[in-house]
This record gives sequence, structure tokens and C-alpha cells, in this order.
Amino acid sequence: MVLSRYARVKTDIVVHRLPIRQDCKPVQQKLRRMRPDIALKIKDEVKKQFDAGFLQEVKYSEWVANIVPVLKKDGKVRMCVDYRDLNKASPKDNFPLPHIDTLVANTAGYSLFSFMDGFSGYNQIKMHLEDMDKTTFITLWEFDIVYVSQKAIKGSTIAEFLASRALKDYEPLNFNFPNEELMCVATTEDCPWMLSFDGVSNAVGNGIGAVLVSPNGDYYPFTCKLDFDCTNNMAEYEACIMGLRAAIERGIRTMEVYRDSALVIYQLRGEWETRDPKLINYRKIVLGLLEEFDDITFNYIPRDKNQMADALATLASMIGVNKEEEMRPIQMSIFEAPTSRCNIEEEEKDDNPWYQDILRYVRYRKYPEQANENDKRTLRRLACDYVLDGDILYKRRKDQVLLRCVDTVEAKLILEEVHEGVCGTHANGFTMARQIMRFGYYWSTMEGDCINYAKKCHKCQIYEDKIHVPPSPLHVMTSPWPFSIWGIDVIGPISPKASNGHRFICSH
Repeated sequence: MVLSRYARVKTDIVVHRLPIRQDCKPVQQKLRRMRPDIALKIKDEVKKQFDAGFLQEVKYSEWVANIVPVLKKDGKVRMCVDYRDLNKASPKDNFPLPHIDTLVANTAGYSLFSFMDGFSGYNQIKMHLEDMDKTTFITLWEFDIVYVSQKAIKGSTIAEFLASRALKDYEPLNFNFPNEELMCVATTEDCPWMLSFDGVSNAVGNGIGAVLVSPNGDYYPFTCKLDFDCTNNMAEYEACIMGLRAAIERGIRTMEVYRDSALVIYQLRGEWETRDPKLINYRKIVLGLLEEFDDITFNYIPRDKNQMADALATLASMIGVNKEEEMRPIQMSIFEAPTSRCNIEEEEKDDNPWYQDILRYVRYRKYPEQANENDKRTLRRLACDYVLDGDILYKRRKDQVLLRCVDTVEAKLILEEVHEGVCGTHANGFTMARQIMRFGYYWSTMEGDCINYAKKCHKCQIYEDKIHVPPSPLHVMTSPWPFSIWGIDVIGPISPKASNGHRFICSH
């Protein structure tokens, strides 16, 4: 809605203009939500002004403001508009005109004084037609959405509609699909295959290996044992030729070749000269095979990036295979966990868990056979803190949180996972016990087991803080032996004897 012209004051006499600074961009305020009762009152006020011709509808305005309702003492709502963004963009008048009514009356050329109230009601001075769009504000209207189901359309109606729009070059559909087992047809980019090769020649034997990697990441290994004497470079060329021939058999036209031998790679790229007579013929064979490819490149990689081909070549050189026997391809699998841990439930099972008596009492209200009255009283008191849900026994904490009771085998796994698992922090025993209870597990000796497990952890003993060790290393000093730098000498015999009868003198 915008402020429109009204017939009370003619626009040829006076109009309002809204100049906007060029550095200010139009602002469209977001719609503000209001209470339903306030929205209804604003709707009535907007409708009243809209019927009077003071407001008019506008679409796609650059300037949009929100309505600000102001409650009066009598319960009515005064509708105001938030024009703060518009006021900031409009330059201020340094010389305001407070007596605008007098100026309007004088401009009209009448001798009588005009008592028009230009600041309230519908007697305001109208906005210029070009600036009306700047005074746009959002109104709140409510819509009722009613779901109406689609009416049924007869098949004859659809047939008549299609018959009226028949194509001249219509061809009947062929419902014979030859490739019934084909699920989908998709176009793939011409991604290159990758080939890595390696050759080994040692005192045990000679072997070569090559690996083809498809654009999807599938590996196709090849290996061969060389039953003739050759050098290491000859084995490298043999491995390259074997890989290229395998790629040609599979119809590969684009490929990237990788090797950790700089000699073979740079010779095939033409950057190094081939002087060894044994390698010249090998190079000619490789260049002949390259004509079967549309695009092929040779690249040098470090040795640690060519481990699979190196392993295949080493295996072929060290293993002994008879020519008459056939050796099947090697299948490589990946085990994500130790076999002992995978079968721990089958191998280890706690038949007598610590909560066996409590579980029997909670389920069947039975006591152990050799229990006396004191034991029965204690069992009843302990059973008040346990809840049985199906076959699972829970321990009720003081805050009414239920903790699942676990046996010795499961408690061992929990200790390993909490202390040194994927999210383990090698915490101390008390912290481990709190973490296990936070995870929802409980057993009777949990705190003591956590303390003992943390004490026996090898990594904790190595990397823990040494609180009883001096800050600087101490240097051991040997205690000095008595008279280690002294000398002893005996003088004598003395003749004649001394007055006390001594004949020898000991000096040091």
C-alpha cells in the first residue's frame, strides 16, 4: 500500500517531495509478525483508508516499510508506519517551516486564513506522484487454504485431446527391448587407466609384477617369474611390456604409466639415451606397443608409491613354481578386527555373572539354596535397586537413571574401549568409572577394575607425568676412598732406639 492522492487539497497547489541521496540504496524491511487481534484491527484500519481512496495497491516496490501498531487508552489501535530507513536516506531540511498551514493558505491566493490541520486525519498534503512508491508499506492479510480434490477425467476425454493434437511424423513405439538385463545406460568420462610395474633380479631368482587400476578404483594384478638370466633393467622392461600387453587385451586406449625407476621412465619418454645393447630391443618393442594407445604418458613416482607392484615382483622372484603346475591368482582380503575378538562371544562366556542371584530373585522371587535369613534380607534390599526388562537387568541410580548390568566378558571389552579405544583418552580409574556410567553400563566391581586396568596400561606407564622425579637429571658421584690421594711411608729401623723404645717412624 502507498499514500495516494486525495481530492481535499489539490496537487497543483502543493505536494510533498521525497528526495533520496544517491549513495543510499532502497531498503525492503522484512515482514513483522503480530498478534491475531492486533492484525484484525490493522486490517480494519487499512480497509477504511483504502475505501476512502487514501491508500492504493502497488507491486514490486523498491522501498517497503512495516506497520507499527500503537495501542491507545481506549483500546483502539493507531496505525503508524516505520519510515526510519526512508528518513535516513532523505536529506534533512536545515530551515524547517513550522507554519506550513499559513504558507499553504498564502500560496493559494485566498484572503481568508485556512484552518486546515495539515498534520492529522485525511487533510495531509499529498505526496508527489513520482514519490508515492517510496512510501510503500506492508499490510497483513489472512488467507484460508481449502484443499479441493482433483475431479476425475474420463479416458475418452484424454483420448480426444490427444487425437486433436496428433503429430504428422508420428512413429509407433517399439516395445521390444533386447537388453532386458540392462538396468541403466549411463555415459562415463574417458578417464585414464593407471599402470604401475616393477622388476626384481636377485640371487634367488627373477620376477616381474604389474598392476592395472581402473577409473573406478579396481585393481588387476599380474605377476610372472622369469626363468632366464637377466639384469634388473631388463626385468623392468619385461614388467612394462607385460603390463602394456594386458592393457591392450582389455581394449584400453588411454593410460598413465608409473614406475619408480628413473632409467626406464626417462628412456621411454625420450629424454635419456639408451646405450645398453640389451635394452635397445626392449625399447623398440615398447614403442611398438604404444601405437595401440590413443594417449599414454610415463611418470616417475617414489618407491613407497609403488609397493604393490614391488611386492608382486619380489614374490615371483623368490617363490619356486613348477612349469607343469598351475598357480591360481592370489586373493587379498582385509580383516578390520582380530579373529580372537570376533569370536570372543563364542569362546568366552560368563555362565555365572555377578548379578545371577539378583536376577533370579527379581524374576522368580527365589533365593539361593544355601542362603540364610541374613543373606535373604540382604538380597531383598539389593534387589530394590534393580529393574528387569525382558532378559536385561538394569541398575537404578539415585537419579532414577537405568544402567545395564554387564558380565565379566563384556566388562573387559568396555574397559578396553573406554581407556584405549577409538575415543579413549587413557584416563585414570575414577574418570573411567564415571565415563562408563555415563555410557549406561554397570557392574559391581567397576571402580576397582578401572583403577587396576589404568595401572597396568603400558602406554600410561611410559607417557604419564613423573611426579616423583626431580626436574633435572641427577649425576651420581662415587664417595671418595679414605687416603685415596695420600701416601704412607715407613722410616727405620732407627739406631739407637727412641726414648720410648720405637725403632720405626710412619709418615703420611
